[in-house]
Amino acid sequence: MIDYEKIRQQLLRKVQSKFSKKNKTIGQFAKKLFALGLAEDLARYDADSIAKFATAIYQTLSIRKPGRPLINFNTYEAISTNSDGTKKSITTIDIINDDMPFLIDSIVPELRELGHEIILIAHPVLSVDRDKGGKLNGPPALFKTSDKAQGTRESVMHIHINAISPAEQRALKTKLNKLLNDVRGVVKDWPKMMGNMQKTITIYKENPPPIAVNELAEAIQFLSWLMENNFTFL
Repeated sequence: MIDYEKIRQQLLRKVQSKFSKKNKTIGQFAKKLFALGLAEDLARYDADSIAKFATAIYQTLSIRKPGRPLINFNTYEAISTNSDGTKKSITTIDIINDDMPFLIDSIVPELRELGHEIILIAHPVLSVDRDKGGKLNGPPALFKTSDKAQGTRESVMHIHINAISPAEQRALKTKLNKLLNDVRGVVKDWPKMMGNMQKTITIYKENPPPIAVNELAEAIQFLSWLMENNFTFL
């Protein structure tokens, strides 16, 4: 049985060794970027390729103004190894966005709906510190809920698909930007809808409508159940 986790760790050590002391930040970033996700998917690539991916996405991450998504594409020729040993070309999609719910759950179905095979996904949440112009003040760190003092949370989505043309990339970027803006709107409105639902429950309890007691109790129970993360308010 192939130990893909062991292969991942070996690859990431090789990646880190490829960067000099001057550029060791990118080697450390590669470890953060690919520490999670399916190790089997990462095993398609060699250390040189992974170093290229990490360098490209770090450059994308290096400057971004909050409040808007940043999307970048790169195409690599004959870089991904298939199960039969042959090589195929891929396009990487790098998306940097303010961290919020529903991001990866929206992006992945959209890509599949458009007919793209997803070869690899890396999706760390980072803590970053930027200046007023959006430039990184220092290396990002993996976000940990146990840490008290952290920077701004940003979601990094690094996705591999089969290679697409520059024209297809432009069209896809337009669709992804629209989708991410829709997600932002949903997340912004979601607390308001939850608040309205809670007000409805309170009204039903304090000023019940003229219906049977058991029907009212069922209605209140159902609405309360919806608010316990059993329904997504859009």
